[in-house]
Amino acid sequence: MSLVATEASATTDSAGPLLAIQDLTVRYGLATAVRNLDLSVNQGQALALLGVNGSGKSTVARALSGLVPVAAGRIHFQGHDITGWPAHKIRRAGLIYLPEGRGIFPDLTVLENLRLSACVIKNRSERAATVDRAMELFPPLKARAKNHAALLSGGEQQMLSLARALTTSPTLIVADELSLGLAPKMVDMVFESLELLKGTGATIILIEQYAARALEFAENCALLQRGVLSWHGESRTATSEIIAGYLGGAAATGV
Repeated sequence: MSLVATEASATTDSAGPLLAIQDLTVRYGLATAVRNLDLSVNQGQALALLGVNGSGKSTVARALSGLVPVAAGRIHFQGHDITGWPAHKIRRAGLIYLPEGRGIFPDLTVLENLRLSACVIKNRSERAATVDRAMELFPPLKARAKNHAALLSGGEQQMLSLARALTTSPTLIVADELSLGLAPKMVDMVFESLELLKGTGATIILIEQYAARALEFAENCALLQRGVLSWHGESRTATSEIIAGYLGGAAATGV
């Protein structure tokens, strides 16, 4: 059962997107980080949000999650205007932001991390069932339930971050560079975890340095260049020439 704020409890109109960004502009002082962005994401789909460093990807993620103010434009989630909502209210509505850097409590055990994230669920039996479900979906975490999170590998820590998100029954997950700094095997683990979450019905916005992997994972893709939407379409139509044109040749090959 999804934990959704009262203000956002209505079911999304089947004819409309789950998330609709309209003319979004975000500024840091006098500098414009994102300009006039129009973008939408449908229920149950994944969107790869790509761009070079400084293109505005993480700024979009933070604006969606209420961590930075919006200078202009509107953000609609599940049919409700959430522009200006505080971060905790947006999270309760089911929009979960997973920043780079794990987002876990290293001094707590795996089980304690999951229980802490599930504490927003009032019903005790439902809370316990949610934690058990997260453990079943991510067997490596179940095997290390009593280990402190600091002792996990980088990939396992990101897995724990995703499992924590799962305990809140997310409607939309914004995953920001979860593979950053990980070894290739750990990157595989992160993408396998994302696939598991996608399989639960969660909608995902994926900000990712490995363009080729992101395009394989997501149905749709949006490219940002200096805070402006440069290209948007189905991932299968994003040719290497398009990716190379905005991200550089290395990104086109997934390096």
